[in-house]
Amino acid sequence: MLKSYLVGSVIREIRKRKGLRQATIQNLDFDNHDSQTTLSRIENLKQDPTQNTISELLSRIGLPHEEFFCPFLETQDADTFALNHQISFLLDRAEGNESIQSLAQDLIEKLKSKLDMQSIINKQLWISLKTRLNAIAGNNIEETLELVKEGILLTYPEFDEKTFDGDMLIFCEGELLLTSAICYSKLGNTSNAIEILSRTIVGWSKLPFNEFRKDTLLCQLRNTLTQMYLDIGDYDTALTSSDEGLAIAKREARKAFMPNAVYLRGLAIFYANGGIGKKVKHI
Repeated sequence: MLKSYLVGSVIREIRKRKGLRQATIQNLDFDNHDSQTTLSRIENLKQDPTQNTISELLSRIGLPHEEFFCPFLETQDADTFALNHQISFLLDRAEGNESIQSLAQDLIEKLKSKLDMQSIINKQLWISLKTRLNAIAGNNIEETLELVKEGILLTYPEFDEKTFDGDMLIFCEGELLLTSAICYSKLGNTSNAIEILSRTIVGWSKLPFNEFRKDTLLCQLRNTLTQMYLDIGDYDTALTSSDEGLAIAKREARKAFMPNAVYLRGLAIFYANGGIGKKVKHI
């Protein structure tokens, strides 16, 4: 269920990205209260907005009501909802398995046929799934990077991968940035991949979604970052990152990424303590 305190944070972020000031959003029906003062209270999580106020605010900032609520309430029809979750399940297990990759590809195209691709968020969702599969399979990496950027720009018009501060990431931006980092790693640009992951973790940690959704991606981000530090031989930093990844995995409801977090933690301890010939501490 949508918690009203989530609304103010996301409305503020979208308003800022569109270059709108609170003072320019006028003439709202806030029960005869000053509109700018009330909007400030909503955005700073000091006041719960009514449904009518939310609808009016979304209209003023140019985001359709149904698109705003889709990521929170997952209002797709039952078939679309099930397809989305089936694809995510397969992608978590698709690394190195061509048969799973092929099945995921078929379902992703099936999902596209069911989605209204005029919707910004539906299009971004499809791009996030498509590009993640491409990155896992190692297909057309440079083209995949371009598609990732196209997806991010749908909701983050001023996005620049070299300067984004990740103050807040919304909708599918975190998943797209994770895919971007994986692509850069496959192209041999690990330093850029690590920088993107580090900033994405900061932004996603501030996300006002439910803790389960937040922790699921945070664990993926941390595990990927740990693996990259291991790959370049920065074992002490890998160990620190693996501590964070394991802590998130322990509290993440499904614990789907726990085995990978434990494995990476073990590797990080092993190499940070000198590698072969050194006793590995217990996890």
